[in-house]
Amino acid sequence: FLTTGAPVGMKIQGRMTAVTQTSLPQGVVASMAKKLLKPEQWEDFCKVQEFNLALSIPEQRNLIFSPLLVGIW
Repeated sequence: FLTTGAPVGMKIQGRMTAVTQTSLPQGVVASMAKKLLKPEQWEDFCKVQEFNLALSIPEQRNLIFSPLLVGIW
């Protein structure tokens, strides 16, 4: 889980666990999300404030946008 203002996290046995001690600064996660999306997808994401994205790996990621943070789950 990558969320602005929070340490990188992952679920271990169903519990959220921080895997870094340093919080992600503003702009880092948004920059990563923007690189994953095509320009028209990024525009939709900014308008709707949520975007479901299936990557080439066998898992699905969710992008969440709010005025204060962008997260990738």
